[in-house]
Amino acid sequence: MYHPYFRGKQFELIAIRESADLIASSSFIPIIEPVRESLGGLEKALRSISDAGAQAIVVVNPRHGDHKENGESIAALLDREYRENDAIQAGILLTSETSTEAAMAHLALHPAQGTALVHAGYTEPRALADQLAEQLPDKVEAGTAEGLIDTLPVRI
Repeated sequence: MYHPYFRGKQFELIAIRESADLIASSSFIPIIEPVRESLGGLEKALRSISDAGAQAIVVVNPRHGDHKENGESIAALLDREYRENDAIQAGILLTSETSTEAAMAHLALHPAQGTALVHAGYTEPRALADQLAEQLPDKVEAGTAEGLIDTLPVRI
C-alpha cells in the first residue's frame, strides 16, 4: 500500500480531486496535511475521493501551516461530513515533539476505528503502545503491546 504525503496546498488538492478515479483504481491512500485556513479545497478533494470509492487520511494536527496551533476546524469537518464514511480517516501526526500524553489526547478525540497514526520521527512508540494496551486491553493479544499493532485499524 502506497501512502503519498501531500501538504494540502491548492494545486495538490486540485491534483487529488482530478485524479480521484486513478487513486481509487491504483489502491493508494493519500495522506493530506491541510496547511491553509480555508478548507474549501480540502472539502472538494475529499468529496471527489469519496465519490470515486478511494480512501484518504487527513492529518488533524498539522505540523505546518495555518492549522499548526489548532486543528479543531479540520476535526470538525471530518466529524461533520465523514463520521459515517470509512473512506476518509483522521490522521494523527506523531513527530519527535509529540509526547505520549499529546498522542493519547488526540486519540481520545478520534475513535480508534478509522484513525491512522502517521509516524514522522516519533520517539516514544513503546510508551504509546503501552498506554493503548492499558486503555484497550481486549484488543491486545496475550496482554502484550506488540499485539496491539496487528489488531487495531491504526497505521504507524
